[in-house]
Amino acid sequence: MTAILLAISLIFLTMVYIIQRLSEFATKYVLGWTANRIIGSFVLEMAITAILGWMIGLLGYVLILNVLSPMFVNVGLIVDSSIIGVLPWTLPLPITLIIASYLISAKKLSRKEVVRIFDV
Repeated sequence: MTAILLAISLIFLTMVYIIQRLSEFATKYVLGWTANRIIGSFVLEMAITAILGWMIGLLGYVLILNVLSPMFVNVGLIVDSSIIGVLPWTLPLPITLIIASYLISAKKLSRKEVVRIFDV
């Protein structure tokens, strides 16, 4: 349930991010970029960000589990290593973000005309 709420919140944050960058997209469009190229560059940027964020989170978890766990035991906190089996279930979060960024950006850019984008 938490993963679903996190994915939904990431989708809404992606929508806000796209709306904030509409003028940048319009500038690229005026400079001769096609809508498909703008969408492709945006989705590539979001994909790199999402996958790197997931990998950094995974490395942080492994660091906490292997390096800092003995320090936690000294103060009475126990980090259970059996949780490592849950990590593959976190991979759909960046994938959801990538798919959502593609769908949302394609929808926003396909419905806008250049003049209307500058009005925002």
